Amino acid sequence: MKKVMMLGVLALGLMMFGCQKAQQEQQAEVEVPADAQFVIGEAITIAEVLDYKALMMEPATYVDQVVVVEGEVTALCKGSGCWVAFACENPEKKFYVKSPDHSFAFPLNSDGKKVRVEGVWTMHQAEPKNDGDACPEPSYFLLPQKAVVFGMTAETAKMAGTMEEAPAEVEEEAHS
Repeated sequence: MKKVMMLGVLALGLMMFGCQKAQQEQQAEVEVPADAQFVIGEAITIAEVLDYKALMMEPATYVDQVVVVEGEVTALCKGSGCWVAFACENPEKKFYVKSPDHSFAFPLNSDGKKVRVEGVWTMHQAEPKNDGDACPEPSYFLLPQKAVVFGMTAETAKMAGTMEEAPAEVEEEAHS
């Protein structure tokens, strides 16, 4: 009886391993076109892209203005995708795109991707802090309204686990 039970447990383990491996292989097979764009919210309508590094030099000048910036994601919230950061020339400083109320989320696999974001440049009213993996509270940040993640599709964003189904306001668009 013990042998039969051991064989059953072994067979169940092999089946689970096989299903997991097949799922991983299926995910690995998804090819993302070079011009793929994952749009979050509506399409960005402002044509002028502001250099976020210049924005960091004169942050008070742009407070409460709607701006569009573009950069490579160098850090992000791995919990809910509520913030992303771009690198600045000073390694101790980062440019943050942040949704304090979690109403806007980036895919968890956005790290290393180029993103373009439209939002309101905001001054944080509390003391700035950054506690490692906790949500940072920078002095200034971009409150996102719309975004495009380049080199990603709705299908690959879902594989990261940020969304079980793409919300109605999330669209996939090919760059023409």
